[in-house]
Amino acid sequence: MILLMRKWLCEYRGIEKEDIVYAVQIHEKADIESALRYWASMLGVPQRHLRTYLKRHNPSTWRKNIGKNYYGTMRMYIPRSTLLNYRIAGWIETLVKHCGVG
Repeated sequence: MILLMRKWLCEYRGIEKEDIVYAVQIHEKADIESALRYWASMLGVPQRHLRTYLKRHNPSTWRKNIGKNYYGTMRMYIPRSTLLNYRIAGWIETLVKHCGVG
């Protein structure tokens, strides 16, 4: 899904790939290096371009996102994109009205 969104932003909204900021959100007990390699490979960017945000370990949770296939979640954003956010919100509102689901 993140690749689709990036493609749409670049091809149809004229956003440069270099303007996109990527952030991995991951639990501190996870294999962070493996997750960074995974996301860098998937996105085709150097690992140094990935920001990392750690979620503190809480031993009383029931989380199931553990193991070698846990890579955290990816947050992608474009700095200084307020106008783009308003436009996207307007398109979504128009689609909702047009489809009669809102």
